[in-house]
Amino acid sequence: MSLKKKPVTGMKDILPAEMQIRDYILGQIKETYRSFGFSSIETPCVEHIENLLSKQGGDNEKLIFKILKRGEKLDLETAQTENDLTDGGLRYDLTLPLSRYFANNAASLPTPFKALQIGNVWRADRPQKGRFRQFMQAGPRRPPPAKRRAPPPCPLQSSYARRRRPRGGTPAAGFCL
Repeated sequence: MSLKKKPVTGMKDILPAEMQIRDYILGQIKETYRSFGFSSIETPCVEHIENLLSKQGGDNEKLIFKILKRGEKLDLETAQTENDLTDGGLRYDLTLPLSRYFANNAASLPTPFKALQIGNVWRADRPQKGRFRQFMQAGPRRPPPAKRRAPPPCPLQSSYARRRRPRGGTPAAGFCL
């Protein structure tokens, strides 16, 4: 059997020239948000399937790349639905992992806490031309303080980060963080 050279549909290889642009842009984003007091965090790419299927996202459940149970946990004979065979899934955006992160680590985080999360996400849909199943999301977030309304978004920092472009104009065509 010969090696299939092309990536799976909706995925792409990133060549060094584009990776250099991506690294530069990510550096500018991180530098900008750090200057406004944001701390970088990271969450696992795999989340508990129960969290991903929490019925809060409607069509979002169709976006989940599900991961089969392994070993003794995988019981094909008693499984009645697809969900009986899975125990994890790849994150389809950064919202749920970030909420879980805040809930799990709230006692260890400073107050107020401003997080910058940048990471790959995966969507199990048929991508249209120019769209991908795997792509990077970046987002500044602040958890809502207890007993108060959620804080406003961070338009100043977002605007500032977007204005900082690589020298020579815009990123390469088709570039996607």
